[in-house]
Amino acid sequence: MTLGGTPVVCLLAFLAACAPRSLVAVALVAALGRGVLLAVDGSPVGRTWGSATAAVTIGAVCHLVAGRFRVPPLVVVVPAIVPLLPGLDIYRGLALLAEGEDGVLQLASALATALALAAGVILGQYLSQPLRREARRWETRLSGPRMVGPLRRRAARRGRPAQ
Repeated sequence: MTLGGTPVVCLLAFLAACAPRSLVAVALVAALGRGVLLAVDGSPVGRTWGSATAAVTIGAVCHLVAGRFRVPPLVVVVPAIVPLLPGLDIYRGLALLAEGEDGVLQLASALATALALAAGVILGQYLSQPLRREARRWETRLSGPRMVGPLRRRAARRGRPAQ
């Protein structure tokens, strides 16, 4: 899923009734996750660790991007993680078992990849929460006093001026 997979991920998000404004976020996060998987997969650490690294990246970035596009993080993370699921490994393992060969190792690898994806997305979201909180704190400090908006106190009904 380099350039060809991004429209497929967007179509999956669209068919899952995601808001149209979230399609750009889904495409960006999915392409980033696939890029991380391809970068780590070429190293000697293996496909399972590559999937885990991509899932942590997707979890962290989706939590930050979802706030910018004003959609829930789950709307971004589910379509972005689907291309990384180990469907082909499961199929190969079951095909090997059906032929009478040993496909248990292939199925165990698929299980490890699925667990790495699930744990990685949650870990990424957990790690990105303090970053988002600090960014909001700095934004509040640098923006100065707010004259309008939710931080303004309302005037009392008895004619007293607002504080």
